[in-house]
Amino acid sequence: MRWLPVLYVAALLLLEPATPVEWPVSFVLIALPLVAAFAHGPAVVGGATVFAVVLEGVLAGTPCCAGREVGYLWDRHYVASYICTGLVGVLGMILAAHRVRRERTLADLRFVADIAQRVLLRPVPHQIGSLHLESLYRSAAAEARIGGDLYEAVPTRYGVRLLIGDVRGKGLLAVETAAALLGAFREAAQDEPTLPALADRVRQA
Repeated sequence: MRWLPVLYVAALLLLEPATPVEWPVSFVLIALPLVAAFAHGPAVVGGATVFAVVLEGVLAGTPCCAGREVGYLWDRHYVASYICTGLVGVLGMILAAHRVRRERTLADLRFVADIAQRVLLRPVPHQIGSLHLESLYRSAAAEARIGGDLYEAVPTRYGVRLLIGDVRGKGLLAVETAAALLGAFREAAQDEPTLPALADRVRQA
């Protein structure tokens, strides 16, 4: 996406010599600021706007490049193109600023969710006694970072206690339930000698 504006201009420059003089292909440069706004910030979009206006003028009034006379430079159609490009550039800068702000907010939320996930689901030890363990948490939703799935491995004097579960439901209620369940399991696993007793303690919590 970051190279899309460059590819856009390159395609235009390849297309311009192949079209008749009566076809002002350079008008498609009006969209260049919006193309740049997909992956760049307001400053780059502003620079792309200035570049687009200059290139429109070059293609409009440079005989060696486009086969047009210099007088085309100030033709009313081209002047309208310059103005429209400038207006679209302002819009593109606003959109780029909004996109950057949203991306930063989303990055902050993901960071907080990752921290909460690490607190809720601590990495299990790779080895407890003679038992080798590995764990992987992957959400069904691509952007989700935390949910109601849970697992834990606790070494106790009664043996290793393992827990794998999935809270029914979604959202914060599922996360709260998973946190309560894990806390109860970690505490009760050290006190209860049998699995039925451990399950009863967790159920009561």
